[in-house]
This record gives sequence, C-alpha cells and structure tokens, in this order.
Amino acid sequence: MQRIGKQDNQPQINLRGDKPPASPWLLNLFKSFDLVWDGAEVRFGVVLTGEKLVDNIDFRDQLHSFEPEAIGGEMEGAGLYVACQDKKVDWILVKSICDWADGNKEQDRNNRQQTAAQNAAQFVLGALKFTENDWQGKRGKGRQVIQNPELYKVMTDQEVVTPALAMARRTLAILEEQAAGFGKLQIPTHLTIELEEKRREVAELEARLRDGESNR
Repeated sequence: MQRIGKQDNQPQINLRGDKPPASPWLLNLFKSFDLVWDGAEVRFGVVLTGEKLVDNIDFRDQLHSFEPEAIGGEMEGAGLYVACQDKKVDWILVKSICDWADGNKEQDRNNRQQTAAQNAAQFVLGALKFTENDWQGKRGKGRQVIQNPELYKVMTDQEVVTPALAMARRTLAILEEQAAGFGKLQIPTHLTIELEEKRREVAELEARLRDGESNR
C-alpha cells in the first residue's frame, strides 16, 4: 500500500501489489508447532506491508478497512517476498506486536520492542527445532523431514495429532488442487516435492494416530 495524500482531512491510500501466500510447508510446520507452543499467543493471517511507518489510529483504521482480514502491519515483508521470489526460496513472515499504531509508539518503546523481538525469535527457533530438516538438501533433492525425537511423545498425543493431521490433509488438498491445474509433464518440480512430502506427512500422522488409539 502507498499513502498518497489527504481528502477531507483523511489520509488516502492507493492499493497496490498482490496477496502472496507464505510457503505451504513452512506455514504448516509453524501451525503444527503452535499446537505445542506455550509462549506468547500466535495468530496466522494476512499482514499488511508498506514503506510507511504507521503511528496514527485513523490511518491505521483506514488501512484495516481496505483489508478487514489483516491482523497486523509491518514494513519489511514486501522486501522479504521479492528477495525470496527472485531466488526461488521458501519464505514465511513472523512478526511480534510491539505497538498498536495508535500514536503511542514511543511509550516504553525499547522494552516493548525487546519483548516483541524475543517472542518472535523464540517461536521461530522452536518451530525450526520442531523437525530436523535437511536444509541444504532441499534444493533439487527435496526436503527430508524427520520428527524430532524429543517431541515424539508430544506428537503421539491424540489431542495434538488429530488437529495436525487435519491441517496436513487440508494443505495436501490445496497442493493437489494446484497440481491439477498443470499437465502431468508440466507440474513444477517444487510442487512435486511439496506433494510427496505432504503425502508422507499425512501417512505418518495417520499411523501415529492409529498407534495411539491401539495403545489406549
């Protein structure tokens, strides 16, 4: 979005750009980890991004009126998206709240920013440790995902496995729908890899769910 002036003493915004989704496998990983995360509350959704620093409640509310589904706003996401798209790298945006863009940004700014940064960093680090990923091997050879042994007991809990399985199935359905739009010889390599990984994940979660039910 871009602010272009005022009309009737109200800021006017020009909408531009698209609404690119984060990488499905990273989004699913972070959502799965959130099921066992006991830190700050996490929300997944649309985030507005632009070059303007917002610290005015009227401007903030006008931005939200353009995109009612938005859960926040920030300034670096567009650059992250462009850089990752150029390099064909998977991406996800994680931000932590440090102010409400209501004109009070400077109040206890340092402490709030430090707390926000710590919350975001802890969540990302926890999510990356949630599975052991072959990060180097993912290019061209696919990603090898092995469940972290320390979290295996948690993931065999039916209350965790059931929603994780439902989420994995939804993601798989989305990927299969995307693949259906291509001919068999035209499906992009990265999409083929995503499908294979998601099918394995669904199969593993289904097996764990069956094992958990048989052990009860």
